[in-house]
Amino acid sequence: MRRFASIGLALSIASCTTGKISITSFPSDSEVILKDTRGEIIATGKTPYSLDLSKDFFSQTDFAVVEIQREGFENRNFIIPKTYFTSDHSMDVTLVKKKEQKLPEPKLDIDQCEKISKEGMNRLSKGIALAQSNMMRNQWNVATVNLASLIAEYPFVSVLHDLQGNVYYLQKNFRGALASYERSLQIDPQNVETAIMVRKLRQITGQSSAGGAP
Repeated sequence: MRRFASIGLALSIASCTTGKISITSFPSDSEVILKDTRGEIIATGKTPYSLDLSKDFFSQTDFAVVEIQREGFENRNFIIPKTYFTSDHSMDVTLVKKKEQKLPEPKLDIDQCEKISKEGMNRLSKGIALAQSNMMRNQWNVATVNLASLIAEYPFVSVLHDLQGNVYYLQKNFRGALASYERSLQIDPQNVETAIMVRKLRQITGQSSAGGAP
């Protein structure tokens, strides 16, 4: 008996018109397909696979192609040529996992990113200036609307929550002011002035703590 293991395309040196073919694989339960020279399927099965080669197995073909397949693994192909010597074939095949195809990462236009960043900062600074102007004119409702719009777009900017807290505080809406200052403190825990306002408003409103803020 001849035994061989293949990594790529293997060619059996000794083949037969009669005999037996045995195929094992890792992983097991892989699909085995035998085709003739025309590409027509002669036989199929699963590993571990065994097939008796009849006398007329090669009567219509000069060689047989053995394909071993399994989902997620690279296919393996073997060729069994036609000869006139009786012999058995034993194949032990290790399948290799397919490499994951990574989609190309989208290319970022750095100039455009910088442009968006500058436009955003410009819009933010103008919004803050407008809100402060409305506060100086005692236009509380207008300032509140302006700040709410900015907070919706830039919720991570602590100064916006501080300004909103200032508006509520000047309107004596202490609970609203406390909520705004607490959100600011969550974003920037090192802001001492905001922390002082939070403690002061908690005393005024009778709240001991909220959201884990100091």
